[in-house]
Amino acid sequence: MASFRSEKSLFSLICAWLALNVRDFFIFGGLFLLGYGLFLYIPWVSYAICGLILMLLGLGWLTRGHK
Repeated sequence: MASFRSEKSLFSLICAWLALNVRDFFIFGGLFLLGYGLFLYIPWVSYAICGLILMLLGLGWLTRGHK
């Protein structure tokens, strides 16, 4: 039974890795750098701006058309 769980978790990990795209790394990496840069300037601005961008990304993902 333990090997089944490990195979299932490995399969889930592989599926999650295949679902990622290089654009995801650029988007969230850029968002991280923007947030860090703004955090050094004014911390509350960093949270507000990055939260707004994440909300817009999430809404865009929910409302996108299916192929």
